[in-house]
Amino acid sequence: MTRFAIVSLAAVLLSACGTRGTCTQATCMGCCSRDDRCVTATDATACGRNGSSCNSCAAGQTCNGGACSIPGSTGGGSGNGGGAAMGGGAAVGGGNAAGGGSTAGGTAQAGGSGGGMADPCSDDAKLVYVVDSNGTFSSFNPRLAGMPGAFTDKGRLNCPASGGAQPFSMGVDRDAKAWVVYGNGELFRVDVNTLACSRIAVMSPNAAKVYGMGFVTDTAGGTTDTLYIAGNAVNSTFTNSQFGTLSTTSPFNVTLRAQLTGAPELTGTGDAHLWAFFPNLSPPLVSELNKQNGMTLRSFQAPTLMGQPTAWAFAFWGGDFWIFLQRQNETSTTVYRMNGTTGAVTTPIPSSGRRIVGAGVSTCAPIMIE
Repeated sequence: MTRFAIVSLAAVLLSACGTRGTCTQATCMGCCSRDDRCVTATDATACGRNGSSCNSCAAGQTCNGGACSIPGSTGGGSGNGGGAAMGGGAAVGGGNAAGGGSTAGGTAQAGGSGGGMADPCSDDAKLVYVVDSNGTFSSFNPRLAGMPGAFTDKGRLNCPASGGAQPFSMGVDRDAKAWVVYGNGELFRVDVNTLACSRIAVMSPNAAKVYGMGFVTDTAGGTTDTLYIAGNAVNSTFTNSQFGTLSTTSPFNVTLRAQLTGAPELTGTGDAHLWAFFPNLSPPLVSELNKQNGMTLRSFQAPTLMGQPTAWAFAFWGGDFWIFLQRQNETSTTVYRMNGTTGAVTTPIPSSGRRIVGAGVSTCAPIMIE
């Protein structure tokens, strides 16, 4: 998520064989590692198919045909996976056209007896998304940070916010829909591909009309999540924030739980951890928060990020934290990477040429990669 004014697990060394070069859906039947290597072995620490990002399976799962599954689970179908042409259509296999369902039907390559659970997340739901102060909406691929193509512009948002309001912050759900709050407190759910906007009539108190936000799974490896916020009044000085949750179903209520010092952006993980980036503390902090009361559980200090922040955003991806920060007298957003294990900060993109005011990543994003 982000604002206007990637819990890390160590990298895993794979014994699988792979090919070097540009790893894409067209060139790789397996999954693409962090160093752009096509991994073709069925390793639970690097599982994926058709050029998707390598993911680590949850505890108790194995990698079967490029999809994480529980050994011995029911499902499957015939040797082709049942149902439609690619492996488990809705009518027979209980899944989508490209890879079986989450509880029945085989995977695109596996199928057969034993079946297994297909990845419930689309590739779109595994990327980071950012929005510029001018409304430009883009995907961000951390694998390409520092190289051409890291940002892919989708277009410019045309959500009907009143009074010329600009985007303020953003979160992304598991359906690859962005939740974008504007500087006047209006909230929209946006399709990350078509950029179609749906207005959300959120019920929020005056003290939390605008907010940083992040989705976090309710349990480690779970498929349900909660949207957490750190809110302020419109035109606030952002010295303190109201911590709570925002219901993602009608009536879209905000429930406040605590007050935080500072004005953090939030991000969450698929293993149920909530993190916050506090750019206006001295020194700036990246902290894990207790989801019930907002108390700090652990922190990384980031003294190299000190300075008056004017636009900031924050996302977890692949075991690291990605910080999008523009400070006073800087001409554009700098993209920083904080190691999720050590807290060490590097600068893969010193000048993005953008003014990023919102970033979002869903809980489908990889928790760790090679």
